[in-house]
Parts: sequence; C-alpha cells; structure tokens
Amino acid sequence: MHAGKITKKFRTRGEEGIPSASFFYNGMEAERFCEWLADLAEKSLICEVDATPKPGLVDRENSGAHNDMDRAMFLRSARALRGFFRQCAEIGAACGAATEETFAVNPVETPANNPAKASEAEPRLRVLAGKLRRAGLQGEAAMYAVTGGVNTHKGLIFSLGILCAACGIMAGSKSRPDAGLSPKDAPLPGDTPPSNEMPMFDEADLQRTCARIAKALFCGQTRCGDAEERDEAQGAERAVTGTEPTHGQLVFQRTGIGGIKEEAASGFSTAFEKGLPQLRKALSEGASMNDALVETLLHLLAETDDSNVVYRGGREGLEFVQDRARALLQSGEPVRSQRGLEAVRTLDREFTRRNLSPGGCADLLAITAMLYFVTASAEV
Repeated sequence: MHAGKITKKFRTRGEEGIPSASFFYNGMEAERFCEWLADLAEKSLICEVDATPKPGLVDRENSGAHNDMDRAMFLRSARALRGFFRQCAEIGAACGAATEETFAVNPVETPANNPAKASEAEPRLRVLAGKLRRAGLQGEAAMYAVTGGVNTHKGLIFSLGILCAACGIMAGSKSRPDAGLSPKDAPLPGDTPPSNEMPMFDEADLQRTCARIAKALFCGQTRCGDAEERDEAQGAERAVTGTEPTHGQLVFQRTGIGGIKEEAASGFSTAFEKGLPQLRKALSEGASMNDALVETLLHLLAETDDSNVVYRGGREGLEFVQDRARALLQSGEPVRSQRGLEAVRTLDREFTRRNLSPGGCADLLAITAMLYFVTASAEV
C-alpha cells in the first residue's frame, strides 16, 4: 500500500480545537477521500434497498411488511444522508491526522495493549464522540425532512457514521509523520492510484477502530467497567441519534438481545465475520451483486438475533425467521437461481403476512456492502 503524503497544513474549523487535515492517502487528497467514503456509504444504502427479493423488507418489487415506506423514500433518504457521511469521514480524518497535542489516535495502540496511551486517548475519543453525536442529530433531521418523519435509516446513521469516522481516523493517522511514514515514499498528487488488488484498509485494524469509537459513544470514555458498559449500552443508538428509545432499545430492555449496541461494540463482528465472507464468496463464484446480496441476507437471517423481528413477533417470530432462512439455504436449490429467487419471494410473502421485518439484518447487509467497498480497492 502506498504511504500517504505528509503535510502539516491544516484548515482549522475552530470546533473544540480539532482541525481539518490536509493529506494524501492511497493517492487521494483528504477532501476527495471524504467524498469517496460518502459516495460508498450512499451506494451501500442504495444496494441494500435495491437488492431484490428481500423477505419482509422494502425492495424493488414491494414494501414487504411496511405500509409507511417504499423504495422511493429510501432513495430520497440515502441521498439526503450523503452529506452526513462525508461529515463523519471528515471528523475522523481530522482527528486521525492531527498532531499528538490534539488527537493522535493509533488504531492498534488501545488502552488494553498500551496503558501509556490510555490517559491521552480517552479525552480525545470523548471529543470525537461528541462531534459524531451532533452530526448524527443533523443526519437524523435530514432523513426525517425527506421521509415525512419516517425512520428509514436511523440504525445506519449510527452504524455507517461510525464506519466512515473509523476509515477517516485510519487514513489520517497513516499520513502523520509520527506514524513512521517517510515523505520520499509518498505518492505525489496525480500519481496512478492503487490497483484493484490493493486493499485500502487492514480489516482487523478497521474493526478495532470501529469498536473503540462505538464504546466511546456508549460510555463517554474508552474504558468502562462491565456494569457501567451494560447500563450505558441500553442507550446505544441514542448516543448518536436522538433521545426517544428505539425498538432495539426496548427489545434489549425486555429480552437482553443487544441488537445494534452489541454489534457496534464488537466492531460490527457479524458483518465482518459472516456477512463480508459470504458476499465475497458469492461474487467470486460469479453471482451478480443483487443475487450475492440476497444470498448474504439469507445467511444473516439464519444466524442473527434480529431485534426488529423480536419487536414485531417475539421469540416465536425470531425462530420462524431463522428456521425458514436455514431451510431455504439447506434445500439444495441455489439461491441465485431462478427457482431459488422464487423461493425467496415465497418467504417474502410469509414474512409480510406475519408482519415480520428483519430490519436489523437489512442494516447488517448495508454495513456488509460498505465493508466490501472500502476493503476491496481504491477504485470501486
């Protein structure tokens, strides 16, 4: 991977002392890099809603178990959120590229493995969390403005906001002089960008960085005792977007199923460890992006305790969703075949009739798509 070009120039925004950074990373100037991440986040939302058929969910054929939203609304919401995703990327990039006096976050130097970094990292992550919370409220307002108050993407404002900020931190931190990069190794503006075989991010580092940001949002600090973390995690989604309890929070209070708070605190482990390998496998075998996403969704349905399903159908509804998805995957009929897709449409009718909408798995599918895009190459 190319080293990022080193520069000490900052465009100060004047908010809480954290400047906006100017740097080059994998051939992209900071401003273009943040635009690129925003493009991919919007693209991920569009890929998720357009993947068809999806049991119980909005897609190109119908609105599933939803009578208050449709594909056009999801597309409006995705467009409206593009600026929010860029803002999260800018927040992360500025913090990552700042000098040690301002933020100096190294994703692999966590308080757990480098106690000397704990005292300086904690207040800086709290600053980052505060900026992301404010950005999240603005993103939520932008979504509601174009949906008439309907929640299309609240969970993904939280999740993809963290992911964009994590990518920004990693890009910015790899461009700092104290990160061990040499200016003579850096590409000049206009140099040929990396090939399609050149990964943009190390996946393990990206997952750890997402987890650190999520825990800072939950706890207001990077180190929380277990009891404190459990208490604060009940307001996980609310840490970024709003004050009213979400369906996921209510399910957590009633059943202990963590939903997005556990997923984010783990650095989106389900998306990294289940969704992403399955999506890559299907695509490598020649599936179209649409069919690969549908197949990936079925695997997520079979293995995920979806809090949205539990909210609508209780434990019985969750068991039904998981059992039906497993049965379809084990039927021997390839999901990406015409007969397989017709079986998914049958599942769609069954979920809709029972008013079951696996919105948590839909969010995981969008996160998986985003991970695929940002880890694949510099040119997607």
